[in-house]
Amino acid sequence: MFTSYNQQADLSCRHSVRTKEQCDTRLFQGVLTECIKSGAPRKDCYAFAKAYYDGVSFFGGSAWDSAMSKKE
Repeated sequence: MFTSYNQQADLSCRHSVRTKEQCDTRLFQGVLTECIKSGAPRKDCYAFAKAYYDGVSFFGGSAWDSAMSKKE
């Protein structure tokens, strides 16, 4: 469920002028929305989306740099 959204968000950010923080926030919002749509409890979705965001935000720097270098 979240893999396809993650891929869409990655492509969107790679081809835009957004900052990493903006893309990470957009990913958080998308994961949260998709989780809620799935019928899971809102508090669980928030915790999941926050954990996903934290992982991408803290450990995704090298992937971001790589994607941005391909953009140029």
